[in-house]
Amino acid sequence: MAPFDADADSRIICRCVPVSLGELRAATRRGCTSFDALRRETRCGSVCNTCVPTVLELLGEDVWVAADVVAIHVDDADVRSLELVPRSADYPPARPGQHIILEADVGGASLRRTYTISSARGSERLRLTVKREPRGAFTGWLFDACKVGAALRITRPRGEFILDAAPGPAVCFVASIGVTPALALVATVRAEGRSDRVVVHCSSRVAARMPGLRELREAESACPNIVVHVRETANAGRLGFADVAELVAAEPNAHYYLCGPDGYLVDVAAHLHRAGVDDPRIHLEVFAPADGGAPPKQLHGSIDYMLVPPEPVPMPMPMRALRGIGTAIGRALNSRALAWQVGGVHLNPIHAAARWVGHRLGIDPAVPRIYLGALGVMSENQIEFLPRCFKRLEPLGTANRARAAAAKQAGAPLPADTADGDTFAYGLPIPGLVEFPKSTAVHTIWTGTKAPKMLPIYVARGRAGIEHILRSARHVDRGLLPYYIFQQILGRRDVTSCPTRQAGGIGSGSYRCNRTWAEDRSLSNELFGLPAVDKMSATMAAVLPAVCAEIDRALATPDARPDQVYDLHVLTTKIAYMMIVWTVFGDVDFAEFHALGEELSAAMRRVFGYMTRIMMGNPLPDGWERDNLRMRAICRAMIETLVDLDRRGLLDRRQRALPTVRLVLDSAARGELEHERLFSLFLPFIFGGHETTGHSLCWTLYEVARRPDVAARLLAEIDEFQAAHPGEPISIARYDERPITFAVLAETMRYQVLSGPLLRTALEAGTAPPDPDTGIGGFSYPAGALLMASPGGAHFDARRWSEPDEFSIDRFLVGTDPSQSLCERGRRVRQNIRDREDALDLLSFGAGPARCPGTFFNWHESILVLDALLSRYTFELEHPERDVRPSEHPLVGPETGMIGVRIRPRRRPATA
Repeated sequence: MAPFDADADSRIICRCVPVSLGELRAATRRGCTSFDALRRETRCGSVCNTCVPTVLELLGEDVWVAADVVAIHVDDADVRSLELVPRSADYPPARPGQHIILEADVGGASLRRTYTISSARGSERLRLTVKREPRGAFTGWLFDACKVGAALRITRPRGEFILDAAPGPAVCFVASIGVTPALALVATVRAEGRSDRVVVHCSSRVAARMPGLRELREAESACPNIVVHVRETANAGRLGFADVAELVAAEPNAHYYLCGPDGYLVDVAAHLHRAGVDDPRIHLEVFAPADGGAPPKQLHGSIDYMLVPPEPVPMPMPMRALRGIGTAIGRALNSRALAWQVGGVHLNPIHAAARWVGHRLGIDPAVPRIYLGALGVMSENQIEFLPRCFKRLEPLGTANRARAAAAKQAGAPLPADTADGDTFAYGLPIPGLVEFPKSTAVHTIWTGTKAPKMLPIYVARGRAGIEHILRSARHVDRGLLPYYIFQQILGRRDVTSCPTRQAGGIGSGSYRCNRTWAEDRSLSNELFGLPAVDKMSATMAAVLPAVCAEIDRALATPDARPDQVYDLHVLTTKIAYMMIVWTVFGDVDFAEFHALGEELSAAMRRVFGYMTRIMMGNPLPDGWERDNLRMRAICRAMIETLVDLDRRGLLDRRQRALPTVRLVLDSAARGELEHERLFSLFLPFIFGGHETTGHSLCWTLYEVARRPDVAARLLAEIDEFQAAHPGEPISIARYDERPITFAVLAETMRYQVLSGPLLRTALEAGTAPPDPDTGIGGFSYPAGALLMASPGGAHFDARRWSEPDEFSIDRFLVGTDPSQSLCERGRRVRQNIRDREDALDLLSFGAGPARCPGTFFNWHESILVLDALLSRYTFELEHPERDVRPSEHPLVGPETGMIGVRIRPRRRPATA
């Protein structure tokens, strides 16, 4: 063969990227004389690795071997076995479990695929047992065009998944075409007359269609040390824990080899873990497509990491007393009892002073005031304070809306700025801008400027006001407060901010005329948008069986008490962290990444704590520089670990195909890693993503545990879904089959607000329009005003939500009835959610240009976790009567250590 003809420069060598032969030749002429250099230059071999032998051959290495097809056996309608004879006399014997890369010209294109060898070691003929893939170009050619006598090119045997490498018995769990390594092992044991005990457990929908079963049965009859079990899943269902445990009990010292589809692998691996088999004795081979998921090699120890007792952190008594006094003063000053007025003149001196300050700040005099609002902000919980302020204004709003309706009917509408109770204002003292150390300083558009001594604050919950603040006003953007400090945490140190490009990107930058933000937003939509989430779904789901196995282990330890209480919030945030690390970085060393992640999370929490203190006027804390540099160093270590794994060939096609991994490897291929850009992109997702999802999951399990009726409806839907789709995690295509799940998640995110006020700054003076229905509620604001859209205010507005203080999933089930199909009900619920988001009634993920780009990831991850946990466990609250309050962390979750649960096995893990 002459694969590198002079006129073949257009031939595609790497089809995944793609890269042509001409591009590779040009790169070698530029000095790229090693595979690593060619990969960095062209990205060849960075996805599936099947082009690696051809690239190495181009570099002069002896990689390919010519082989002839000497026999083709039709095993079934969609399974065939090809027998090949290599032309090389020194072709090495293949060990059971190894594979080769096969190359052939298909339709004028050179295609390569990897196949596991199914023949015995030492056989003169290499046998490849192949299942036809729907729409598969290569298997289509093998089945339809490949004939005896065809000449192909193959590599020498490759791979570390070797079935006879370990001493003692071997138990093979295989499904469908995953039987091929077991066929090789059985053939080897039989051909060599070995006494090794081999147990093969085959799963197939119908036994008659199980590839290689006849050969396995013949070996079992001929060799007493070979045992074959067959499970017809069409009749017996999928392999369950009891069956796996029985085999483990019979073969306690065996090594276990797993090969089959992803869902099968994760289930069996979880069952083995639960049965007490340790990781070194579990070996997996994955043959699923590149967008599938495989179970993680290991997880951090559950008892030390995921399952810990709750440890409440009480507020120190002096601080509690001071805040109590501040709360009492603030509420008294805003009560009707102290609203002394005569002829519209405020007689209360504090009210009068606040009005005078508001006038100096340019606050619209028609907008209601919250007096000493800064005191309320400091003394009360932010999530609870703003809705409480709106409740005080409800009598005013009700009266004015009635007046507006009467006036409109009379043909004399009220002025547009008549208060409707959906907006209030106050003045907020602002400390001077802190000067940050040069080692950590991020240059912002505010660097070198002075902060005003006081800012006018407007807080809105009405639809028109929020629409203006978050969506429509072109002169409203992220501003000085709090984004000057946010950019010091999330911004890029390699960018000097100017009017068109700022150091703050997706997590903290201006979204008006900021190329950094626009580029990062576009990329984040690619990385975490709905199409990307669909591709990542199997990868996200792959971690959950191992998580459940860790929980099972912890519950089954000899010292585990039935009444043991665990911190639910810690559990959900750790699970969310595992999933996002698994999705962002692929199959990494979990122990190492979790150690880094624990340190990163702790450093980030401290830095956010420092930010709060700085905003309150305190000097820069001593730990700022240390923790800021440390979190950047940890992200750098994570990214460089990923690149190192790739350079050592330890990332497979699935991992390289992950959008986030692809971004890192592309950056590495271009030369020096763009650490600052990757940091500013990944940190909001790693930290904010796992924190927000962990919070929402915790709140969901908490609310469900308090409401048996909701729990029963949700569990019934999960059970029905898993029975209909055994072994398959939720996919976007099946969202419509989950109306109750979506309603539960949406109501939880309404009832337990995930975010504080959404802050924007008026770059110039403007006017917010009135409510189009009432004609009132408009307001004007000066340049520099801080405009807040209040999710809590919107979520508990009685005019938008019936009985907003009650938790009710039925509000999202409006328009559904039992006569509709399941999917019709699901579509209606999802449309209800979209309608509420479009109307700005539901602001869980913000709105407008800066809406959270991880929204789809959060929804999908939440359903995956609920399905995995609630199908296996019941969560009993330690204190079901306790009303847990939201924390005061910028990423709002439950108060630390306040949700303790007892985890009970609901039933044996589902066999579906």
